[in-house]
Amino acid sequence: MNSLKYQNRNLGLDLLRSIAILMVLVSHGRIFLPEFAYRDDLGVFGFLGVELFFVLSGFLLGSILFKEFALKEYTFKTLKQFWIRRWFRTLPLYFIFLFLNIFVLQYFFGEKNWNWSYFLFSQNLFSSHPSMMPEAWSLSVEEWFYISFPLILFGLLSLFKNKNQGFLILTICYVLIFTIFRNYFAFDQNLDWDVNVRKIVTLRLDSIGYGVLIAYFVLNHKKIVVKYNNKFFIIGVVVILSAIFLFFYFKGTTLNNFFMKSYLFSIVSLGFALIIFKTTNLQIPNNFIRSIITKMSLYSYSAYLVHLSIIIPFFKFTQNVPILTFIIYILSVFFISSYIYIY
Repeated sequence: MNSLKYQNRNLGLDLLRSIAILMVLVSHGRIFLPEFAYRDDLGVFGFLGVELFFVLSGFLLGSILFKEFALKEYTFKTLKQFWIRRWFRTLPLYFIFLFLNIFVLQYFFGEKNWNWSYFLFSQNLFSSHPSMMPEAWSLSVEEWFYISFPLILFGLLSLFKNKNQGFLILTICYVLIFTIFRNYFAFDQNLDWDVNVRKIVTLRLDSIGYGVLIAYFVLNHKKIVVKYNNKFFIIGVVVILSAIFLFFYFKGTTLNNFFMKSYLFSIVSLGFALIIFKTTNLQIPNNFIRSIITKMSLYSYSAYLVHLSIIIPFFKFTQNVPILTFIIYILSVFFISSYIYIY
């Protein structure tokens, strides 16, 4: 039964999701590594990992939304069922870890720094994210995308005679609106690249929109995608490497310039989106490797929630053997995540 479940999954997307969670874990777990010249530079993996998660979410949800809204007659029931399915997959685990953060970590180990906005994912809707449960900033971005984009489709897609074209136009407009919104605020030199731009919901929703665009082209132009997927992959890799070069180039001076606060995010999203074209058709014959990739992907959401606020605070007390601590930290995250996923 498990083998059948794994066969029905897209291995390429699972691989990307596994890479994304590993990048995030390495970024936040670098504090357990021994001191060396470029240790702090590993923080870029956290940025890249979350951006990859955003694009993957957009691709998966875009595929669902296109089939539900553009290919079928939809009603409010369509919208409601989409939200129910999505929230049953994401909210229960989120609230479990939110309560853990509030009642365990905050009241016994740290400051009582939380507010009720976490329950509505509005803690970083317009302002910087509070210190509690720092990983929750990206979850807020995704949840508000789940609300806003399907709502736009429900309200405006019926205005188009050709719903297929309407879906594309609305998606492009969605991406452009939030890109322009971020560009407007990017002129403010007092805004920090990370705290005041990267982690603000209303400035980041376009990143998920890139995944929706790729889903549209995969569903509607499959022959072209298959024919040129190698070229798209190479271009995507070049774009991502260029973004990494720009990140470190400006990091040496300041990330708080207009280009970095406006277009860097778009460049990274585009690069990851182009890579998806190739990975959707990825095949790996080795069953063991396929199983590892699939399980890492399945556990990724749990791992994302458990590693930063729960596991890392406890591991800070055991850094006498850095490399060993780092390895145990990674293994512990996946071990605990596996039980969270199963039970």
